[in-house]
Amino acid sequence: MQIESILRSILVADPDVAEIIGTRAYQMHLPREPTFPAVVYQMISRTQDAQTGIVRARMQYTCMAESWRGAADLADAVRCALHGYRGVRDGARIEDVR
Repeated sequence: MQIESILRSILVADPDVAEIIGTRAYQMHLPREPTFPAVVYQMISRTQDAQTGIVRARMQYTCMAESWRGAADLADAVRCALHGYRGVRDGARIEDVR
């Protein structure tokens, strides 16, 4: 499974994020007629250490809502759900999310 999908699964499983967006987290683009609030995510860069095999991925999350406050609250929930995450998910060991 790709890191984008793994991070999405962590995000939508978080109760605070799920309360705001349900499962409306989309890779790269919103659907044609989106429902807000929603999150769009994409990988910005990815490098892999040849010796250790450790992958470092830089992701971008765009939080959208019908108001500035709604988008800010969603961004806070996304940050809290992902920041500092460590664990094994879908066979991938995640050491740190910042």
